[in-house]
Amino acid sequence: MEGMMRDAFNMRSEGFQSFPPNNVTSDDYNIGGNTFMETRRSVPDEQPNEEAVKFYTLLGEMNEELYEGSKFLKMSFCIRLFHLKCLGGWTGNSLTMLLELLREMFPFEKIPQSCKDMKKVIKDLGLGYNKIHSCPNDCMLYWGDRRNQQSCHVCGKSRWMNKDA
Repeated sequence: MEGMMRDAFNMRSEGFQSFPPNNVTSDDYNIGGNTFMETRRSVPDEQPNEEAVKFYTLLGEMNEELYEGSKFLKMSFCIRLFHLKCLGGWTGNSLTMLLELLREMFPFEKIPQSCKDMKKVIKDLGLGYNKIHSCPNDCMLYWGDRRNQQSCHVCGKSRWMNKDA
């Protein structure tokens, strides 16, 4: 997970100290005082940029257990559940309902409130996506210069589904 985070934020391991394996939060790293990383050269009062703060906050959350004694970490739980949503074609509402049920069943777990909250965490990891419409006959994608077209330039079929058909 740490390697994935470093890749997502384009932060190479050179000059950065790994996080300890125990549960930590971003507060433990004194972000304002820049003590959360060890570099080869000292910059006394330099504040980390917004991306670095987000990166280290997510790393702290990544190491947080879902519940005490769990083999799952909060971040890996979110990623695996979101992966199931994508593979299974679940709607955002169905995932939110599942999260609500899981929170009722396991109130001690650190489960996100909704699909929207989970998407925000995943997007912060750099794993977001953009939906691209395609022709119903798979002739073309409505992307780039053609993103606003209303019908397929190959077969002429409308971009939009007709409810009467």
